[in-house]
Amino acid sequence: MRTPWRGRAQRLLALAGLLLAACQAQRIVEQIAVPGTSELVTVQSVTQRSVYLDAVLVGDRLSGRFFFPAAGDCPRLLAAQASVRYRRVGPWGEVSDADGHCEAVGIGGLGWWRDQNKKQRALGKLRKPARFQVVFSDEAYALARGDFPLAGAIYWPNSQDTIALIPRNEACRQPLERGEAAMEYRTNGPEALVLISPDGICEIEGFVQPVGRP
Repeated sequence: MRTPWRGRAQRLLALAGLLLAACQAQRIVEQIAVPGTSELVTVQSVTQRSVYLDAVLVGDRLSGRFFFPAAGDCPRLLAAQASVRYRRVGPWGEVSDADGHCEAVGIGGLGWWRDQNKKQRALGKLRKPARFQVVFSDEAYALARGDFPLAGAIYWPNSQDTIALIPRNEACRQPLERGEAAMEYRTNGPEALVLISPDGICEIEGFVQPVGRP
């Protein structure tokens, strides 16, 4: 016969396990976000888009999308499946080996960066007009340079002149053609910043600092 106290004890143990797992996950996030933290990562994928390398880095604690200049040591360091050391220095970190280093100039996964600051999540939903011009496009993405006024909500600097990574899909077609759209900041969900389109929600997938001429 199952006694009431035993059922309550089992539920409490299950809850404690969930809380422990949540705390461990939070410590992982905090550890990789601390300036100076480093770890070995693998370049899971890399694609050149104009003068940038769009790279996904995966390690024991870090799994993220970053953008690097397609110049200097960067192409050598960021070859597909290469093993490099990622270090959290400067705004978005750098990768290096014994012979050189390469500093990130942009980030993807904006929802993750939003979630690093609880104060930003308390801002609530915001909406402002964004104006931009497509400076590069390939089959998958467009790079649009201009004024993205809500980029500062994730502490992105110089929002008045920055480059956004925007997918070339049906939801983003009209904003890319018009060069303007309402920009919205969202406090929850995977999308932190989006453009509002008659055809749906157009997610801004990343921001990149202007480097040279895209």
